Amino acid sequence: ELSKGTGEKINGLTNSISAFIVYLGIKKSLKGKVPNCCSLWYMPNYNVREYYDQILEDRVRWTDNGYVICAFPSFHDAALANREGESIFLIVGAPYKTPQFWQENSAKIAKMIIRRVEKIIPIRATDIEILETATPAALEKYTLNNNGAMYGWASTLGQIDKNLMPNRTEIPNLLTCGHWTTHGLGQGGVSMVTN
Repeated sequence: ELSKGTGEKINGLTNSISAFIVYLGIKKSLKGKVPNCCSLWYMPNYNVREYYDQILEDRVRWTDNGYVICAFPSFHDAALANREGESIFLIVGAPYKTPQFWQENSAKIAKMIIRRVEKIIPIRATDIEILETATPAALEKYTLNNNGAMYGWASTLGQIDKNLMPNRTEIPNLLTCGHWTTHGLGQGGVSMVTN
């Protein structure tokens, strides 16, 4: 059983933001048209703090020129797309909202995000064969991450101390791993959860 102090510490921590993800299957090759990379980050300006503040304060303007992360799984595994096409996923930070909000707005938001990436990736709506979305509510449902947290605890200065939530717990022989433990290097991402 966890001590009262550990429980209070956990209750005092802040989750990371969540995400809205658009998965695309397109019917044209992008090889040679975009760099052969894992992901492209589109940031129309350098005010990253403002993007995060909009999410944290639930004042995201989906129609604006916010950031989007574009990843290309089929560049690295051709089996993830049809022979002539690509698989792409687009990620934007998102506030946690009710499942009803996402049911009513996911399609519109996905279209706005696709319009953003048309500025950096040569695709059009007519190139899209498959379009699926994942909302913060879906991330919560399938990962059990509180409020659909994208990468565990928020990477704030007060929450990256490696001793805050270490791998070794106060319960004998119980070790933890993943993005809910702290490493002293920052939070989130595959590189952190494999350490």
